[in-house]
Amino acid sequence: MKPNTISRDEIALDPAELDAHLQSSLDETHRDLAWIRTSLIAALYSVLTMVNYLTLEGEARVNAMVFSMVVAISFVLITGFHRFRHYPARQTNLVTFGEICILHMDSIAFSIVTNDSMSGFGVYFLMIGSGIFMTTGRSVAITCLMLLTTWIAAVIFRDASPDPGREAMMLIAAFFGAFFFYFMRLRSTRRLSEHQLMEQKYKESLEQALEEIETLSGLLPICANCKSIRGEGNEWTELHVYIREHSDVEFTHSVCPGCQEKLYPELSK
Repeated sequence: MKPNTISRDEIALDPAELDAHLQSSLDETHRDLAWIRTSLIAALYSVLTMVNYLTLEGEARVNAMVFSMVVAISFVLITGFHRFRHYPARQTNLVTFGEICILHMDSIAFSIVTNDSMSGFGVYFLMIGSGIFMTTGRSVAITCLMLLTTWIAAVIFRDASPDPGREAMMLIAAFFGAFFFYFMRLRSTRRLSEHQLMEQKYKESLEQALEEIETLSGLLPICANCKSIRGEGNEWTELHVYIREHSDVEFTHSVCPGCQEKLYPELSK
């Protein structure tokens, strides 16, 4: 009997199952690779400490070195957290949000103590970074809103006068850039999830087909008198021989109570 198999084109994926698999893939991938990101940031700020020492002077140099050193040490500790603590994947966005807050506070503090004109370069990079490393659109939106409002508050606090046209265009570009990277990553991960789920379901279909091949099913012509089975070549085979040849069943001989009473009445008594 032909096994009940399906082709890859016939496999229908449940949208809810696909979304759950997609979100799990995003969260687990970013959680497993987060320690690489934080270790690189820690190394970058260690180098930045030396750059501040060489390029700045006076109190600004000391303050800038302290800020960059604190960030470097913080990310060393965060790297250890990512590397050696197995936290739930759903907390990935919360941890990433905390990292962005640390970097953003350092950027604002550096701008204040060095008396530089307020520039949004740090905000631009962090916005785009949220689109790359956050795993939900809501998290990207919340992070971008936080970066934007705190940056505006810092500008007002310093009474700075940035070029409004340039800054507005850069902020808009960074905002849409964040979502561009997020949706691009989301689309590629969705395709991978679809492929993985289809392969899983196709494998399950093949395993089920193999089980059906080894199982007798359907209609079998059987003799009403001797109980022999008619095969595909019109040959007649005894029932127990046919079952043994078409399945994994092996027979052993015994005598039922009814036959024992007929054949061996003395043993029954």
